[in-house]
Amino acid sequence: MRVNYMFWILLVGILHSSCTDYVAQVEDKIEEQEQNSTVDQSSSSGGAYSSSSSVVKSSDSVSRSSESSSGINSFEGILTDSRDGQIYKTVKIGDQIWMAENLNYETADSYCYKDSTSNCSKYGRLYIWAAAKSVCPADWHLPSETEWETLFNSVGGQLTAGKVLKSKSDWAGNGDGSDSFSFSSLPAGYRNSDGYYRNEGNLTYFWSSTDYDSDNAYDVYLFYGYDFASLNYHNKVFWYSVRCLKDDKSEQTQKSSSSAKSSSSSVAKSSSSVKASSSSKVVGTCGPDNFTVNEEYQISWKFTRNGSLSATELLSASFYWTFEGGTPDSASVLGIGGLSQKVTYATTGDYGASLVIDVAGDTYRVTCSPVHVPIQTVESSPSVKSSSSSENVAMGSMTDSRDGQKYKTVKIGTQTWMAENLNYETENSYCYNDTASYCDKYGRLYEWSAAMDSAGTWSMNGKGCGYNKTCSPTYPVRGVCPQGWRLLT
Repeated sequence: MRVNYMFWILLVGILHSSCTDYVAQVEDKIEEQEQNSTVDQSSSSGGAYSSSSSVVKSSDSVSRSSESSSGINSFEGILTDSRDGQIYKTVKIGDQIWMAENLNYETADSYCYKDSTSNCSKYGRLYIWAAAKSVCPADWHLPSETEWETLFNSVGGQLTAGKVLKSKSDWAGNGDGSDSFSFSSLPAGYRNSDGYYRNEGNLTYFWSSTDYDSDNAYDVYLFYGYDFASLNYHNKVFWYSVRCLKDDKSEQTQKSSSSAKSSSSSVAKSSSSVKASSSSKVVGTCGPDNFTVNEEYQISWKFTRNGSLSATELLSASFYWTFEGGTPDSASVLGIGGLSQKVTYATTGDYGASLVIDVAGDTYRVTCSPVHVPIQTVESSPSVKSSSSSENVAMGSMTDSRDGQKYKTVKIGTQTWMAENLNYETENSYCYNDTASYCDKYGRLYEWSAAMDSAGTWSMNGKGCGYNKTCSPTYPVRGVCPQGWRLLT
């Protein structure tokens, strides 16, 4: 048999040419995408990348599935939506595989921002929750609240998740992200229940599949001015963006929190929704290892309480806790001082709280009020020692001669501090919520002019310093402090 060598040489040449041309195309697209990421994409059409045409190289911090023989990174896949042929980038973060672009599949109840098709190409479509629940392609799904939390944990925690998940451009002010994980979240804005479009460039919302109650569902919120990512809930008749998550075949069918029922008013010990009563809203999800309360801005600190009332589980604390409906009582909400750990806030306010059980086994509802940002964690347990030496800490007291109030003091290192907030009443100072009991607990809140003693009542060093005034104080400034004490520099 005579071998046609010319045929085989020609065939090999064609195959080699085809493969190298494809690799070159992929490399060109990657290079083009990287170059475009440094360009200001202020235009909603020409400067924006298409949601169905580009290939992006995933972050070095994200695990790759394999390496091809050509040396090009093999991605978890370029997702092609078989329904309309659109192509989406995907990225693996931790053990999850996410779409790295917003979904742009058209349904009857979805919209382009400001009804502009160029915005759909840039941001994807905006979906009402009922449509979002089932809009993802085959083998993909709308992520649950818990799956969003898993993503936040994979990228370093919720307090910085916004920064690392936001795109490097298009956000207002100095709000661009680092896009450290190639998630490339853009400020797509949203459509409200009245049909008005809001906040393109400032923020984005992503739906979760978890409903809060019959009217509201959980969502993820990213804002140009914040580094954190917020888990919140809003009315289901808003139109938000959708990111789809690839199904995990190894897991059992996931149960949404909307179908999980509490067997009684007491806290369950298996994963289930927890309610204060059969008619109340879900306040959390209880599992054998933890208790997660449905709140905004969840962070990783764990609080517990000593005493006759005890936390049902270790609770994920949040920026702020208040009792739902009116002033809390001591039986249902724990004051910050009652916790074995407490948070020092930039501005004092209501109560720190956790979900507790009384002797009858009834649960009390709590809700998050995301008003204040924690500065640091302070250990308040009597057994906690100074990190350096207890010999460096000395307790004392002092009396304010102006009104006779007595304050605890503490010497830390070479400094002697008041160990309580000042509660001296002066003009332009207030009790929180105008309630005297809050002054007894937290001290008074002072305008800067009052803190500086701009009237010169006690000393002249801070005189004239007030709102919208330029001043040159003479240090140290006594301000509103008692005789022999001063404001911090």
